[in-house]
Formats: sequence, C-alpha cells, structure tokens
Amino acid sequence: MLIEFIGLPGSGKTTYLEKLNKQSDDIIDRKSLEKIELSYISFIKFIFKNSSLFFIFGLGTLYNFELNLKRWYALIIGVHATLKQFAKIDKINKSNTKNSIIMDEGLLQRSLSIFYFNHRKLNPYFFKKAIKIISKSHYINEIIYLNIEPIISIERCKNRTSGLPYRYKKFNTESLKLKFNNTIKGIEFIKNNSTIKFKQIN
Repeated sequence: MLIEFIGLPGSGKTTYLEKLNKQSDDIIDRKSLEKIELSYISFIKFIFKNSSLFFIFGLGTLYNFELNLKRWYALIIGVHATLKQFAKIDKINKSNTKNSIIMDEGLLQRSLSIFYFNHRKLNPYFFKKAIKIISKSHYINEIIYLNIEPIISIERCKNRTSGLPYRYKKFNTESLKLKFNNTIKGIEFIKNNSTIKFKQIN
C-alpha cells in the first residue's frame, strides 16, 4: 500500500511521516527508498513500462524551460529522482512486501511542481493527463492532503533551518502567497481529477 502526502512547503508532510515512523517499524519512506539498490537495467525497464508517464513529465520539464539553467537543471534532477523512487517502489511491489510505503514528495507533488514551477500559469491539459496516468498506474492507494494557509506555510519555512525550497527562494512574500494559493488550486485539481482515495487534514 502506498500513501502520498501532498501539501504546501511547511505543511508538515515530513513531520507527519516521522511521527508515523515512530509508531510503526513497517513503514518504508523516502529515506528507506534511497538505500534500496536499483540497477540501470531495472530503471530503463520501468521507464519503458511507464513510457506515457515519462513522456508527460518530459513535456512538463520542457514547458518550464528558462534561461536560468541552474533552476531548470534542479527541476530535471527532481523529476529524475522521483521517477527513480517509483521504479524502486515498483521493485518493492513485485516482492509482495506487506510494508506500507509513505511518500512526502511523490508523483503527484512532483507533477504539481513541474506543471506549475515558475511564473507560468498551471497547464491544466498536461496536468490532467499526468493525474490520469498516475491514477491508472495504481502506484498510489491514498492521498493525504495537509492543508494550511499560505501565510502560515511561508512563516514555517522561514523559521526552519532549511528555509524555503530552492525553487521558491527568489520570490518575495506577496509573490509566494499568490504562488501558494495557485498551488492549493492545483491540489483541488488533483482531488477533482483523480480516482485515488483523497483525505484532507486541516
């Protein structure tokens, strides 16, 4: 079973996951996935098996092209890491493990990032395609949305050691509020266009 947390930066996705980890030893999280070995051949097979997902993520990456190559490269690295995570999840699923897999930065959160990454408006056509592909893949069994106000999200990020995620660091508070409000609209878009079980925590 795979559960994906989704929400604004600072909404508590990682903190919530850490609490669950303390309650159970049967949870596989992002850190656990990093330790799992994945051969290059296995990753290529996963890409071929999920070619439509790879294609739509590729379009999303091109859609976000900008002259600031450092930011665009960061997006490419993030997309690659996310696909690699799910190749490992595919490997785990084939082993018939009974462990629950919980992601605090999974396919849906990454989809939201790549189809609404910079100053551009959310591309609903591509995003809807991505949501449908992910829903049909049956990789995710449940979405848990941690809902907070954008201004609270911004304050929490500023107060934590790591600060705001890299892709948001150049924005001022007003721009961030606008961007985070649009992100919330994107999460509502996921809720309305996905067939995956959706749970909201306020």
